[in-house]
Amino acid sequence: MASDLLKSLPLPTIDRPFGIELWPIFDKAFSSVKGYSPQDFRFVQGMTPMSTFPETAAMIVSYYIVVLGGREFMRNRKPLKLNALFQIHNVYLTFISGALLALFMEQLVPTLWRHGTFYAICHRDGGWTKELVILYYLNYLTKYVELIDTVFLVLKKKPLSFVYFASYTYFTSTYFQWMPNAGKCAGEEFAAFSGMGILSSYLLLFISFYLATYKKSGKGRKVEAKALANGHAYGNGVLKANGTANGTAGGAPKGTANGTANGTANGVANGSTHATGRSRSPNGPVTRSRKA
Repeated sequence: MASDLLKSLPLPTIDRPFGIELWPIFDKAFSSVKGYSPQDFRFVQGMTPMSTFPETAAMIVSYYIVVLGGREFMRNRKPLKLNALFQIHNVYLTFISGALLALFMEQLVPTLWRHGTFYAICHRDGGWTKELVILYYLNYLTKYVELIDTVFLVLKKKPLSFVYFASYTYFTSTYFQWMPNAGKCAGEEFAAFSGMGILSSYLLLFISFYLATYKKSGKGRKVEAKALANGHAYGNGVLKANGTANGTAGGAPKGTANGTANGTANGVANGSTHATGRSRSPNGPVTRSRKA
């Protein structure tokens, strides 16, 4: 009975990486919303939403207004929690991104397996099929939705903190054919420059985030190491015994074993610091106290 059930389940193949075909499900959902099949979608500059420079520039300007203006607005205010809204935002964004990833894999895995990476990226029949074009456009629109992340980061006062292959082979095969390249790559120069600019901005964001996050913690470790090297110990936020006793107690000579100054009398920091001092008995030689 169980074996028959397992045999009836669709098994993953190159053409169906998930065992079942996802595109018919997506086709039905898309058609019910838009009224036409996703294969009939056409990206027409000036007609398709978010396909013109003024629209894109307006979104970029809005982004910087939110980042810079919001940061100033929240400067003297307490950060907002907004945990419930942030979780809801993450849930639907995760669902959208996961669905697009699965659809991309279903379209690209067979092409990558049979023709390779270059064909899948640069050939018009590889990476520019009707199914992939609509997925590219939907993925492009999700980038604007992801800008909502920035709004949450600003309100919560959080720090804001070889993909160039196709661009490289486009320019070398077009203008520098004597240089190593993989051949002609479909596309336009504006798209290549835009892609390099966007990817470079991501790189700069990652570097600035790294510097803002880890450089401060690195300084803290250096200060702590220097303090320990000088014989200091920190316990519960209080600087305790530094291994010397310079005070006097009960009129005893300077440096008596019971005298304390600038630290705890027994030289213990957090119960683990050892202090060594010298004491002179009234009628005897100088002796060294034992370590605690």
